[in-house]
Amino acid sequence: MWLSLLLVCACAGPVVVRGDTEAKRDVITYIDRLLGREQGDGWARTGQYFAWGFDFSRDGCTLNMTRRELTGSRVLRQTIPLDRTRPGWDGGSSVLFACDHGNACIATLHEGVGLRDEYAARQTRVFTPDPHDLPKLADAFTELKRLCDDPYRLPPQGPAFPRGQDFSGGAYQ
Repeated sequence: MWLSLLLVCACAGPVVVRGDTEAKRDVITYIDRLLGREQGDGWARTGQYFAWGFDFSRDGCTLNMTRRELTGSRVLRQTIPLDRTRPGWDGGSSVLFACDHGNACIATLHEGVGLRDEYAARQTRVFTPDPHDLPKLADAFTELKRLCDDPYRLPPQGPAFPRGQDFSGGAYQ
């Protein structure tokens, strides 16, 4: 009897992982579609003046964001650990991410001519091209946090932006 119970548990384990992986992929695809739009009120106001890049880590639990000025040299890069932040929408024009437990967990890098400022932030906002998508995006990021919030997952190793190395994420580099 115990052997059959162990066999059932062993077979069910990969199904749960595979289901979570597929669920993450579906949520990430949805988020990519909404963030990748080049239209809407937000896009008309600020989006068209920057090159925006969003990508996810391999496990889908870290969002890498890049914002580059089209007319200047300033670049903002952020790494947002989705399992350690609370996404939300406060009625403004972007999705807000705040670190759990008040710890500064969002790696931030500002670069420009003669400028390099690297620090950890407690919260950040992610640009949304169309304000009508904000509640849906906040819900999608909340679902992705739930899927990533695994107490047994190892944290990423090392700083997000090692000195002397460039950020590897983002579609616009």
